[in-house]
Amino acid sequence: MASRRLGWGRLAAFVLAASSSLLAASQVGGHTVDAAFAASETSESIEQIARIESIDIDGAATGALMTATRVAPPRRVLMVGDSTLAAVRNVTASQVLFAGFDPVLDAEGCRRLVWPSCFSDSDFGVPNTVQEAILSTPGAVDVVVVMAGYNDWNDPFGSFVDTIMSAARAKGAERVVFLTLSEGTAPASSATARAVYAENTQLLWESTLRHPDLVVADWRTYTQRAIGWMERDGVHLRTRGAYGLADYISRWIAHLDGRACTAPLDPGGVPRYPCPGPNTMSRVPDIASLYGV
Repeated sequence: MASRRLGWGRLAAFVLAASSSLLAASQVGGHTVDAAFAASETSESIEQIARIESIDIDGAATGALMTATRVAPPRRVLMVGDSTLAAVRNVTASQVLFAGFDPVLDAEGCRRLVWPSCFSDSDFGVPNTVQEAILSTPGAVDVVVVMAGYNDWNDPFGSFVDTIMSAARAKGAERVVFLTLSEGTAPASSATARAVYAENTQLLWESTLRHPDLVVADWRTYTQRAIGWMERDGVHLRTRGAYGLADYISRWIAHLDGRACTAPLDPGGVPRYPCPGPNTMSRVPDIASLYGV
């Protein structure tokens, strides 16, 4: 009699039953219990049964069916920043570009790195610092993205980068992606402000010598090739710039993960795989055509 492989059906039935058990285990008496433990036990059982040989209709072993591959959950990426990053917070539709990872966005106007923040005219309050925002984020994170430093004048910026790195590591972060500061445009950005942005950017680059897990994302250079992204001060972002920033961050995370880019450079194109570092691309994406902004 011709044999029929039953391994796949058995595995599928077990997965369905295990999933039901996991749901029941995580909600006992209306209360949430240790679902993470239940998930771990179920995953191990699935992996064990996946290694069992397939059986023919007469009960004879017919060879190894498969070895299950654990699918890693999306990496959790915390993005912390000031009013520059707040453009993405305000243009909520741009956040759909955060694809391929689990995003956590925390942006507040007038936020500083370590020293007490200033009063935000846009958010009508004094936010916590980048350090405090990182440490107060619930749960662990895999990557921290920082877009701040514009409000840090006459302070030990390099030392503050060290503090931010320590805070990120305390939350389990493997990498910190820190964006350089835009140049700023006169007269809306004063000569003093532009000098601060340049100095802080230089100190940020120098910090990579102390921190191998620090990735400097050169936003300063990247945006020089962009059209219609910036407000008059050359720092804050218009709607198109919010999309450009979200796209830029997503490409950086895809690059670090070794995944395909989250979007092509132009409509109808093919996202590159693996995604190159955004600053190595020959040009910036056509944000206006890609996203209709």
